[in-house]
Amino acid sequence: MKIVFLLFFLTITLFAKVVTQQEVTILKEDYPQANRLQLQEIALKKAKLAASKDIFGEYFSSETTIKNGEVIDDIIRERIHGVIHLQKSPEFHETSKSMSVNITAYASKKDIEDVSPHHIVLNDFHYSDPTISVKDLKKAAYNAFIFEAIQKKKPSVRDIEEAKYLALNVEILDEQFDIKTLNYTISGVVTYIPAFLNNYIPGSLHKSNQKTKKEENFYGTWQGFLRDWKHPLLQTDKHATDVTIEIPSFSTATIEYKALDCGGDLLVIEKTRTKVLFKESLTYGKKRCHANKTITLQRLTPRSLEIILENEDQAPFHGKVYLDEE
Repeated sequence: MKIVFLLFFLTITLFAKVVTQQEVTILKEDYPQANRLQLQEIALKKAKLAASKDIFGEYFSSETTIKNGEVIDDIIRERIHGVIHLQKSPEFHETSKSMSVNITAYASKKDIEDVSPHHIVLNDFHYSDPTISVKDLKKAAYNAFIFEAIQKKKPSVRDIEEAKYLALNVEILDEQFDIKTLNYTISGVVTYIPAFLNNYIPGSLHKSNQKTKKEENFYGTWQGFLRDWKHPLLQTDKHATDVTIEIPSFSTATIEYKALDCGGDLLVIEKTRTKVLFKESLTYGKKRCHANKTITLQRLTPRSLEIILENEDQAPFHGKVYLDEE
């Protein structure tokens, strides 16, 4: 199930935008259950992800909808709302063994500016609060400093938790504490991303936290050790393996079997609130791992999942993975 992933890119600056050309080829054998439209979508997602990484860096995930080979939603939205556009409809080329796509994507200079770090310089910020104990005063002063800086760019920010969420980085350059007046004076720099700040809806952080408590998601890094030495899905030269599953988004999930030195992409087949079914597509170590597996993650607790490995030739294997909190 080794993916042939051909990536050619050319980035050039043309007047008010940056343009990149990307070509991606995937093998049909890696996606045996996918039809022609699904193969196009997979290839296009990989090409758009490559374009976004080329222009903006390693922070992006891609989303798109295809109908009859045409792009309906031609914008990639990154976690901080950075965007990339397709200059024209993608060009697909299909053979008996593969599906290829060629795209020309671009981002305007404003797009790039909006996802580039900006700085708020705040000098001689004064803070005192007689209702707070001296041991807690420094933390309160730092929080107030961040809140004051972010409010200069986003006055609608409601509280310190939102301000800290919107601050990319905080650097304290100088601080002074007057023991007589219990007053802190702070100078420093707060870094932010304009697109993140501008697109944030005040109050949505708290709503998101409430929703997460009600509807647990699968995002994060999950690790476990699959201990059944005799199970054929794990047994390669009589080795069991530890497994790491990364789910930053469902369009970019990956799996790694460290002891077996193999791994690859996880393609979502079905997803509910408590279970997600992936098709595994190995990108390396094909000779060391069993191919054509489906992988089910079933919610056990907020920090643990049951992992079920299956293929047509072997009985399923059941194990556990745990959320890495570091």
